[in-house]
Amino acid sequence: MNGKTIGKGLVVLFGALVFISCNKDKNKAQDTIQFNGITATDAIGEYIFFDTTDWRLHDQWTDKEHALLGPPLPAMTNDAISAIVCFPNPSAKQSFIYQIGKTTGTQLQYAIVDRHYKVLLQGLDTGFNTTINTAALGIIDTVRMYYRIVRNDSACYGHGDIAIVKL
Repeated sequence: MNGKTIGKGLVVLFGALVFISCNKDKNKAQDTIQFNGITATDAIGEYIFFDTTDWRLHDQWTDKEHALLGPPLPAMTNDAISAIVCFPNPSAKQSFIYQIGKTTGTQLQYAIVDRHYKVLLQGLDTGFNTTINTAALGIIDTVRMYYRIVRNDSACYGHGDIAIVKL
């Protein structure tokens, strides 16, 4: 082998190592949720301040997020949902409530996960409000509730971050 061949080989090897290193960091970032804030509410659901990424109806989910609740469904129009709110947030009590304004025949599927996408609680709800026991989650931290609102084989997708704090 001559010096030019070894030099080219080292350049290729170095480039491959940089590529693998960058992809490893990218994959690591995708394995951890980066919480940037919460939509704070009081004990009766009045808004204190908003995180503009929380409690929306048209999130674009990754494959990892879809895996939490099942394969993607076609988009649903907003006429089935008027609002979704979680309170109190942050939650220092033993529970929080999520409330949804929706039409009859609409289901809410949800998964509450920690920052590493570990499912802490999963459910299906056909009601308009539900109380979640935070003690059952076994965590004092910010969690994310992924939800999809389903009607007639179509869905809206969203998430909300909930801070669970000590009393």
